[in-house]
Amino acid sequence: MMADVMVPKETQGDLAEAGARRALTGFYRAMDCGDMDAMLACCHPEMVWERRGEVLRGADDFRRAQASKSSTLLAHHLILNFTAQASSADRADFETLVLAIRSDSGEAPAMPQSPGYMSMHRCTGTAICDDDGQWRLIHYRPETPDMDAGTIGPTQFFAWPGQAG
Repeated sequence: MMADVMVPKETQGDLAEAGARRALTGFYRAMDCGDMDAMLACCHPEMVWERRGEVLRGADDFRRAQASKSSTLLAHHLILNFTAQASSADRADFETLVLAIRSDSGEAPAMPQSPGYMSMHRCTGTAICDDDGQWRLIHYRPETPDMDAGTIGPTQFFAWPGQAG
């Protein structure tokens, strides 16, 4: 476990921030690719995910929530302005902004595809380092968008090649 290693306090904070960032990045990368097993590997078994007014607890809730998504949804999440504060050698509280870009054309996802909507979320959470040395999310809370871009079509925001902009 990370706490058993003698590491200067300044370095512990850097390691905790990097570990929490890796866990969150892996979580969204797996979600965007539809890889539930990889997504769950980024989560502690007791993880709580407060999502759109509902509280999801553990793998069964996460699988159910992901299964309810449209099979034609294409989503990408960008993590911005990530900061973390180590509360111990194996625990970090973090805050970040996440830009979610989603489109659902009703057809099989393919690129390029115009974004159906974009939203910015302020997110907070906690990651912990398990006994195996892996950082995993144990609590995650995307807040209601305070900078919601609403429904933005390609001609209002940007255009893919070949589209009017």
